[in-house]
Amino acid sequence: MGAFFLYHKDSKITESLVDDLYALKGFKNPFKISIGSYNLVLFRKQAVNIMNYYKNGENYLFVVGSLFYKGSGYKESLEKLLNDFTKNCIEPQNLYGNYVMIFYANINKQITFCIDPAFIKNVYFDAGKKIITTDFLALIEAFPGFYSLNKTALIENLTTGSLISPDTYAKEIQKLDKVNITTIELNFPGIRVQQIKPEINESVYSYKTAVEQANKRLSEYFSAVRNLTDEFGAHIGLTGGFDSRLLLIHAKKRLKHLSVNSFWRDNSLEYLNAKELAKVSNLDFFTFEDAPYMMPGKEVMLVKSYYFFDGQIRSQNNWEEEFSLSDYTFRIASNNFVGFHGCGGEQYRNANRLMRKMSLRTFIMNEWMFKQCLNVFSDINLQKEVYQNIENKILRLVNIENSKVGLYELKRIQNEVWNSANRVTRVNLINQQMFYFAPFTEYTVSMSAYDFVPYLGNSFSFQKEMMKEQDKSLAGVKTNYGFNILEKEPLKYKIIPYIVNVIPRSLFYPIFFKRKNQQRNSFSVSEFEKNAHPVFLDLVQGINLDKLGKNINLGNSINSFNYFIKKTNLR
Repeated sequence: MGAFFLYHKDSKITESLVDDLYALKGFKNPFKISIGSYNLVLFRKQAVNIMNYYKNGENYLFVVGSLFYKGSGYKESLEKLLNDFTKNCIEPQNLYGNYVMIFYANINKQITFCIDPAFIKNVYFDAGKKIITTDFLALIEAFPGFYSLNKTALIENLTTGSLISPDTYAKEIQKLDKVNITTIELNFPGIRVQQIKPEINESVYSYKTAVEQANKRLSEYFSAVRNLTDEFGAHIGLTGGFDSRLLLIHAKKRLKHLSVNSFWRDNSLEYLNAKELAKVSNLDFFTFEDAPYMMPGKEVMLVKSYYFFDGQIRSQNNWEEEFSLSDYTFRIASNNFVGFHGCGGEQYRNANRLMRKMSLRTFIMNEWMFKQCLNVFSDINLQKEVYQNIENKILRLVNIENSKVGLYELKRIQNEVWNSANRVTRVNLINQQMFYFAPFTEYTVSMSAYDFVPYLGNSFSFQKEMMKEQDKSLAGVKTNYGFNILEKEPLKYKIIPYIVNVIPRSLFYPIFFKRKNQQRNSFSVSEFEKNAHPVFLDLVQGINLDKLGKNINLGNSINSFNYFIKKTNLR
């Protein structure tokens, strides 16, 4: 439920290093078992002390992540899953979550490995050493030797704020995805892979039915999770935007034990709108506004974040921000240990205002590489290397016909590449502590949303209509965009699509993001370089650190990567 480390009995690892690493990550009292030719180390969630395996006769089911099956609570879900697996009749359309399931039949020593079909659950593997685990640090730190530093991956992450699979910071380690999962059986003898993937068989023929179908999918989801939330309580973190609000609208109708919370930031418009949304929802609202969280010193922050984040650095999760710490996340849940994250909700709107197709190259250069930090490359060859690697990885995961990106292709990239490369990192982090879900990224929910693309228009209108149909009171609360959902979008939002689609993106973004990317946190390159790790300074040759450091989302990644390299067995 919290974490697992599966390794072949011939793997040359030091078990004490594995135990020590997990203890530093906050995991205690592992369950250890020999299954077939492998050893399995299994950890429970840190805030929910509930057994995450089920045994029936000679058959076992081990589970990591968060799931629910056939509308049942946790224990009953595991019982039903193992029973249905042994009868070969698991119902994919009734299985939700982000998870890894390992089935084991002791009678024939057969191991069956399953991961959620959207690959939201982070899993890393070293084919040479025959190790599969939820924890990247467990691989690079728990082995008495060094891995090779993947420079291209680190530069991609540092400049774009994301990292597309299968790359990791180590050349020898891959992140599991829908392509390389086919190599597991070849490289891990004795393990069989089974993909539990529901069929999506629907067609939508009108705007009205599209809106109805989108809401129906979310209604079915929250009806199915109700028994789990009855057991452990539920919470939703609000931002005052669109996506968490849409989750709130559906959850409020169907869950009995629901609370809301928000990260308190002084003078934050997002927080003020979220607070008003919580008030109108008439649910318990948890925040540290009246009892501020005592932020530790910078070095302590980096140490805590290093282990809690499993070494992963993303633009959406700042290692130097108290809101990202494990104890902050635990406290704000307020003993409601089923959480819901709003990532993936962009599938219901055309926030990019895309009206016509662009070349894949234009998309990668401007929407992926330079949108976060503009162009910080001073070495054109390094820029080309990073660009080509990103292009290859996107095409590996998503078929882009004629190398043209329209709204449909954009939604596929956002859903099948962007989420796992960036946004769901947060989901995986909090899954170490409690049950945590991202409903919009669920395979059934997200894949069926492709049918809605023709009805998205060039604005927020589709998602607005979804909310208006469900709850006008919550739709009427002001959003972070400066208007409420019951109102028409201001004129400037109607003009933006035409500007974006007329002015070349290479000219538009430097103008549009000039103010957005102004330095918010002080960062002095000259001061940083005095204490920077030599490997980091060598790594970033060809990158303008001063320019990167002025970016809101990515500037603090410089300190995080420097600490990461100091700490790890990467050379």
